[in-house]
Amino acid sequence: MSDKALTISLPEELLAQVIAQRIDVQAVVEKALRSELEELSQARRDTLEQREVLLHQVLPQERIAEGVQALHAGKRILGLSEGQVRVSEDFDDPLPDEEWGDLFQ
Repeated sequence: MSDKALTISLPEELLAQVIAQRIDVQAVVEKALRSELEELSQARRDTLEQREVLLHQVLPQERIAEGVQALHAGKRILGLSEGQVRVSEDFDDPLPDEEWGDLFQ
């Protein structure tokens, strides 16, 4: 894998302090990104376990295996929000001309 260039904007004052202290910006960014990735990875593992427990509470028994499999595959689990969303009666009606603005002009 080859290195890629990254361009970031920093406030001038901060950049001046970094240069004055001879801080290796690349090393700091790499360390911060690796740390963030590790935290996200850990949070995702915890979240998966917590979500699995939640699935057992909200899904009917016959759908739990399917739900857990979808959860671990990163797919949506149909029916989780059933009854919590309401679609208006005019959902499929054509939008009025003023809603389109100048999109087609």
